[in-house]
Amino acid sequence: MMTPIQIVFLLASLCFRASATKNPCTYKEKIYQDGQTFIDVYSECKCDDGQVTCSQRVYPKNPCTYKGNNYQDGQTFIDVYSECKCDDGQVTCFQRVYPKNPCTYKGNNYQDGQTFIDVYSECKCDDGKVKCSQRVYPKNPCTYKGNNYQDGQTFIDVYSECKCNDGQVTCSQRAYPIANQPPTNPPPTPLPTTCPCPDTHCCRVVWRYGGKKRTSCCPQCRFTQDTWGSDCVHI
Repeated sequence: MMTPIQIVFLLASLCFRASATKNPCTYKEKIYQDGQTFIDVYSECKCDDGQVTCSQRVYPKNPCTYKGNNYQDGQTFIDVYSECKCDDGQVTCFQRVYPKNPCTYKGNNYQDGQTFIDVYSECKCDDGKVKCSQRVYPKNPCTYKGNNYQDGQTFIDVYSECKCNDGQVTCSQRAYPIANQPPTNPPPTPLPTTCPCPDTHCCRVVWRYGGKKRTSCCPQCRFTQDTWGSDCVHI
């Protein structure tokens, strides 16, 4: 019967033999012992009991030299107004972003870019400086004879042309095209070319005395075959 110590030694011997029996590897016509690592172009490989496992090889990245100073890969540094970084031997720089300043205006503090109202002005904080401009108020619409009109809108009211101006309606006489305008001074009505004929005695009197007026109707009897006619003509 084996003692406990003998059992321990026996198990240790068996484990040693088992570990010693792991198989070597053959890879691309080369033999590698169990646990051995080797390089295959861009891969790092290892023999594991007859099986070769490979993973992409990790290359150490290169440091950088910039304006006489050395920087490790991934290191960032400041160059005047630029922020730079070493990336595998190459230095890349971009413009440095400075935090903008807040503003103090009439005892109140405002963040950069913040807008605020100061009575009739609209102000904005711009990197420590306050800039103000006149406040623009929205203009009012108009109501005219029960109809609503937007500010600046024009409309016709019978013979007038009207416009909404910030809540107030102003109207002016509508301008008609020249072709449709009535004449300012209509031509005088022409006088008739004939007048009512008076009796024969009137005609004889007019003929005898020549009592004619320029602005009156002065008929004269026709004289036919030594007799006065009953009809008159305008002279």
